[in-house]
Order: sequence, then C-alpha cells, then structure tokens
Amino acid sequence: MKLVEKLIRYRFLIAAALIALGVVFNLNGSSLSLWSDIAVHEEDTGLLAGRARMIRTDEWGCLTPMTLSQAYGDHPYSQISDIVRGGDTDVFMVYALPVAEPAVVFHPFHIGYLLFGSERGLSFFWCARLIVLLLVTFDFLRLLTENNILLSFLGAISIAFAPVLQWWFAINGFVEMLIFGQLIILCTDALMREEKYWKRLLYTAVIIWSAGCYALTMYPAWMIPFAYVFLAFFIWVIVKNHKGFVLKAKDALTGIGALFVLAACLFGIAWNSRETIELVLNTAYPGKRTDTGGGQAIRFFFYPGNIFFAWTHADGIPLNVCEDAMFYSFAPLGLILSVYQLIRKKGKDVLTILLFVVYGLLALYSCVGLPAFLAKITLLSMSQAIRTPVALSFIDLVLLLRSVAAIRAMRQEADAEPLPKYFLPLSCLLSAVLSFVMVFGARIFYGPVYFSKRKVLVLAAFLFLAFLLFLLYAFDARKKRLSTPALGLVAAGCALLCGLPVNPLQHGFGDLYETDLAQEMLSITEADPDGDWVVADGTAYPLTNYAIMMGAPTLNSTNTYPNIDLWEKIDPDEKYLDVYNRYAHVTVDIVDEAEGAGKEKFSLAAPDNFNVNMTTEDLETLGVSYVLSREDLSKYSDSVASFLELFSGDGYHVYSLQY
Repeated sequence: MKLVEKLIRYRFLIAAALIALGVVFNLNGSSLSLWSDIAVHEEDTGLLAGRARMIRTDEWGCLTPMTLSQAYGDHPYSQISDIVRGGDTDVFMVYALPVAEPAVVFHPFHIGYLLFGSERGLSFFWCARLIVLLLVTFDFLRLLTENNILLSFLGAISIAFAPVLQWWFAINGFVEMLIFGQLIILCTDALMREEKYWKRLLYTAVIIWSAGCYALTMYPAWMIPFAYVFLAFFIWVIVKNHKGFVLKAKDALTGIGALFVLAACLFGIAWNSRETIELVLNTAYPGKRTDTGGGQAIRFFFYPGNIFFAWTHADGIPLNVCEDAMFYSFAPLGLILSVYQLIRKKGKDVLTILLFVVYGLLALYSCVGLPAFLAKITLLSMSQAIRTPVALSFIDLVLLLRSVAAIRAMRQEADAEPLPKYFLPLSCLLSAVLSFVMVFGARIFYGPVYFSKRKVLVLAAFLFLAFLLFLLYAFDARKKRLSTPALGLVAAGCALLCGLPVNPLQHGFGDLYETDLAQEMLSITEADPDGDWVVADGTAYPLTNYAIMMGAPTLNSTNTYPNIDLWEKIDPDEKYLDVYNRYAHVTVDIVDEAEGAGKEKFSLAAPDNFNVNMTTEDLETLGVSYVLSREDLSKYSDSVASFLELFSGDGYHVYSLQY
C-alpha cells in the first residue's frame, strides 16, 4: 500500500515525466506509416509496434497532413493557411489545426507543435492527451467512487483505452471533451470545499478555461450528449456541497467576471471566423444535416464484440470498427446494481437519479426519436442518433463503477457479515443470464459472419467471469479474497485488449520526407512557395492530401469548408453549386476538350466527396502551376498548356504547367 500511496502522491510528476519521455523518444500513435505503402514506397516507415490502420484515413490521411502543412506557407502556424485548399483557409474553426495565436490556449495539446516543431509536436499531441486523460479520469472516478483506488484505476484504464476512444483518438476532439468535462466537475467540487480565496480563484479560472476548451472541440455529435452527462455530474456536485458552501460577494464577482472573459474570448474567436461559420452552416453537407433520432436500439448490444476489433478482420459487422465502437461498459450490470443501490438507500442518491434521467432522455432520442421541435430545443438535433449510444455506454460504465464501490462500502460498514448460502449460485445464475443475453444479442446484430461459434464461446465465458467478479467484489467485502486481484486482472486486461492494440507505436515520421518524390516536391515548393498544385488522375483521397505535407498549396486537398470562389471560376453559372458547397475530399481528372464535353464538370461521389473534370483551360483559369499524378499527362499538352515533366519515379509524375 505504501507504494500505491507514493504513486498517487507523485502522480503529476510521473505523468509529466512520461510525457517528456514520449517527446524525447519521438513517439506517437499515428498511422502515417501507411504513406509508405501508398505514396513513398520506403521500408523504414518508423513503425515500432502494432499495426497502422488504413480505416483511420481521417487521421493519417487528413488531420495529420493538414497539421504538418501548418509548418509551411508565408506565415507558418497562422490561423489563415495558404496551403490547405491552395488559398486562404481558416484552419482554426474546422479541424482546429495548431496556430500561433492566443486562441491556441483553448487547444493546449497543440502547443507542442509551436514549441518543438512538427515531428515532436505530433509526439506531444499523442502522448500528452493519453496521459492527461488517464490522470484526470483517475481523479474523477476517485470522486465518484469515494476514493476506491482499485475501481478508479480500472475505470481510468477502461475509459482511456475504450474501443471508441482509441478508434477515434486523434480526431473530433473526443479526448478533449472527456478531459475538460471531467476537469470542470473536479474543480467545481474542489472550489465548493475550498475556503481560501486565491485557491477558489484558481479553480474558477480552470473551470472557465476548461469550458472554453470543451466548447471549441466543435463536434456537436458528441459534445451535446456528453454535455448532458456532465451536467448531471455538475448538479450532483452542487447538491453534494451546497450545505457547507458559502458564496461570498467577491466569489460571485469573480465568477461573473470569469464568465464575461470566456464569453468575450469565444465571441472574439467566432467573430474572427464569422465568414467560415456562415459558410459551414450553409453547406449542403454537413451544415444542413439535422437529426430527430431513432432506430439505434441495436447499438446497446454492440460493445461485447468490440473486444475482437483490434485483433481480427471485422467482416460482416453492421458498419465498421470505428462506427460500431463503444465503451466496454459491461452493461446492463451497472444499471441493475444502481437500481439495487438506489433501493437500499431509499432513493437518496442524487447522482444515480440524475444519470438515470439523462440516460432515459438519450436512450429515448437514440432508440425512438423526438419530435423535431423537441430535438431542436434539447439541441440533440445537432447530434446524431448513431453517436448518442456512445454517451450511454459511458454512463453504463460509470454507473457500474460507482454502484460496485457503493455496495462494497455498505458491506464493509456492516462488518462484511457473511453472505447467504444462495449468494454464489444466484450470482452465477445472474452472470450466466446476462452473458447469454449480451452475447446472443451481439451475435444477432453483428451476424454469424463476424461472430463465429468460437468467438461466441470465448466471449460468453469472458463476460460470465467479468460479471461474476464484479458481483463478488461488490458484495463479498472481506479482505484477502481472490475476487479483488482477479477483477483487476480481468477488467484491466479487457481494457488493454480492446484499446491498446488499436493504434500503432510510431517513431516520428519515418522516411516520409526522405524519398525522391518528397525531396523533389520540397525543392519545388521552396523555390516557388506560391505555386498552386493539383493532385490529379489516379490519385484520389487520401493522396490528394499528400502534397500539402510538402508545403505545396493544393487546390483539391480536403476542402474543410466550401471553396466557392475558386470553383465558381470554372462554374460561373453556379450549375454545380450544390455539388461543391460542402465539406469534401476532391478528386480531379484531367480531360481534353472532347472528353470534357461529354462529362459533367462536377459530380458527387459521396456526401463528402466530389469529382472535377478539368481541361487545360480550367487549369489555366484556376492558376494551377504544378500537377502531381500517377498517370502520364504529357498527352494532354495542347495549345493552351504544356505539361513539362519535372519528376518521374515510384509510380508518380510531377509536372510544371507552361501556358
């Protein structure tokens, strides 16, 4: 126990040391080594362990290239990039890239890019977020479980390495939502128990800053449901501490002043990006997307199968491993034990009641749906029914940890009186029933292609053991019982098995910038930094984002919001406005006049992907200077433009356009 106490006492120093080691050794979890298979054809990819995930293109093929592009351009790390989309692009509001602006304070994990540069900045981004999440979640769960160290530790690992968090780790600000949402609750609790004014002032500042960080994650699909969850915790903290809390006049003035500062900061950020916000809100996708919920009841049975996602092929699952990922919550045991605990306490458990209310609202929205006006009033219309069950699985996990801790504490207070003889058979029966229901439901909804008989047996045995160990730990509170270490082993093993293998262990960028193609493009962009590029013919997304990593302003890199002024140059009548008025990956094909006459100029391939057929006249109109292609484009040289080959190798060609 002394070792555990020392680890807890020095946890902040240990966390700082681990982050420093990650940065020094240049470690990250990006799947960017996949560029070696697609674009650079090198063997030294930097991959140290694990497996890069092709499915995470929105990380290695979109966010990471855009982030690396920030080191280039006329003003590196500016809020207005001249690299992404090949022209002035606000990179703070959409995707929130690192910027050398005061607003970066609300994206603290981007500061590493400004301090250490791109490569070690990427290390800081990955390492710091994981370690800080573990740290904050551990303290948050200590608050909820009344300092049950084992359950807090297991819960921190289960949340930080949850399948849904690891499959979405780098994007959509999900990690930040959990860090800053939990931090608000911790600091509110500490503030209400603190008597010294300077400490209250500090806690107030952290609360306001965390609220700004949460708000600027800018992904309503998860922000809104989790805001309800954290609101329940916030109300509970207020109720829990209100009797001993004395609100002084200077505290009130401090709080009002802090809110005013936050409002002023957010207003200033929104005002600076007002044109971007207006464009995004008026897009065909995703700006006009709304949801009234419904149709997602099956997702309650999705978490059991998550245990295999990182290890086996996910053929036959309803969507994909990312969309089907959840918190591994061991539901519905948490709900059952919470009801039991609530009955034992005669309803005197504010947090459980509040979480049940939120659970009911989100479950209703997810499974049945809400009338349009009610969806708008609750802001859930800005979310998506398919995303909401993630918040429900988080509540399931929290309720399980809290109820197990509470029941164990009650048993210990009762001097751990002997359990009735029927307890073990009854626990085994309950565990068997729950495991059967969850595995049977999972197999129905995942299907037999993914859920083989072997997986069914393995999963049924595992869930039975886990349910039983949670029950034994909760009710059999005597010391020196095997249930305690066994529960720790099973729960921690499950969390690590589900989440740890998802992302690879990557050393820096590998040879991303060392190939002949990369060196040639870096030389060109250094000599002509303002020359606009197009990535065309045989080079669809994510290759359309390869050039921006070399500092090349690329017109058809991912259009994070519509580049209407650009595309209207070749669509003056706005015939195809609905096609390009969206967030989109843009595929370009070069065509001659005859081919172009027989094809649509713009065509929609998917809600977030459109194609453009460009003639040499279009290239001239758009001011394109260079083209990266997998195809030989010399055949398209005509009286308007000539394709002068600057590089050929590794299956790629780089052309300079001479008009």
